[in-house]
Amino acid sequence: MNRLCCEEGFFPVLLGMEKMNAGPCGRLQQKLETPCAVFLSGECSADIMTGVLRQLSALITSRYHAAVLSMDGGCPIAAVSMDERLDSLMRENALEENYLFSVSEADLGNRVAAAVTEGMEHRDEIRGYLKERVAKYQEMQREMGAFLKNYLLNGPGHGSEK
Repeated sequence: MNRLCCEEGFFPVLLGMEKMNAGPCGRLQQKLETPCAVFLSGECSADIMTGVLRQLSALITSRYHAAVLSMDGGCPIAAVSMDERLDSLMRENALEENYLFSVSEADLGNRVAAAVTEGMEHRDEIRGYLKERVAKYQEMQREMGAFLKNYLLNGPGHGSEK
């Protein structure tokens, strides 16, 4: 993170997606060589957290929901996975090859920093791709919602069965 701030001019934003992330965010903040912004669950509303995630230039995360919410803003993501949901999200969006890392990988810091730098070089392409993917997800959710509503109102056999 320090290298990205120094070499790429990033301003770090730390987001604690759950209350239990306050301690790790505080420890990371102490290790940063530059000022940063900190947004913690419980101190900030979900709307504020979502708004911040949609405005980031790039995201390094181990949290599934942070990745999902940042996608709507077309944010390049470097995912450090400890969670199968995050693995699946990155695979479903064809991002695993260059932007998904295991928490136990050797030289993790340098590999993640390189991925963020690459992501920023291809930011417009990634933004367009992610916005297209999010639109498809939203359409699929609308269809599932309409199907469920029809099923609950009319029972099985009324409408298309999927």
